[in-house]
Amino acid sequence: MREPIDHIDDQAMWHQMQQGQSQALAMIYDKYANVLYNYGKSFTTKSTIVEDAIQDLLTEVWTRRAQLTTPHSVKGYLIKSFRQKLLRLLTKEKQWQLVNDYSTFTLNNFQVPLAWEEANENQAFKQKLQQAISELSSRQQEAIILKYTENLTHQEIADIMDIKIQTLYNLLHTAIQKLSKTFQNEAHPVYTFLSFS
Repeated sequence: MREPIDHIDDQAMWHQMQQGQSQALAMIYDKYANVLYNYGKSFTTKSTIVEDAIQDLLTEVWTRRAQLTTPHSVKGYLIKSFRQKLLRLLTKEKQWQLVNDYSTFTLNNFQVPLAWEEANENQAFKQKLQQAISELSSRQQEAIILKYTENLTHQEIADIMDIKIQTLYNLLHTAIQKLSKTFQNEAHPVYTFLSFS
């Protein structure tokens, strides 16, 4: 019987996987498959392509396990590697063209971050927030989801998006300013839930 995933450190799972324990790979899959799937659905509505990218990633991790180093953040490594695989598959399938602003990234499945949801349970607030986020640029949306939904560090996000850290700060700053302007007359303005820390 598997130990509950939340009680196993990512680094420990990774080390076990590197040592050839297939159960550790299964635990990594159980922990991160939904994260990768939801993130992938922001790039395409074609579930099969997203699922193929996840399978390709896990197959490669398993076959190359002896050569892989232990990443500082397993989650960050998986998201970055998955993103690269998904974009290659989409380009190959002619479902997506590489463009500088990643204009096909849309938060179709965006979930209001738990901290914001707990701070304001009003359904109208959630709808207004989702609408405001949908009006951000694609890159701003991607930065927002990685920071506030996936709780990744700035460096992890910059690595995933393949941008400089200062570019990320600018994206987040501009996004927060836009969201704050939308909610400037709210009793609980959205910027109280946002921070750069």
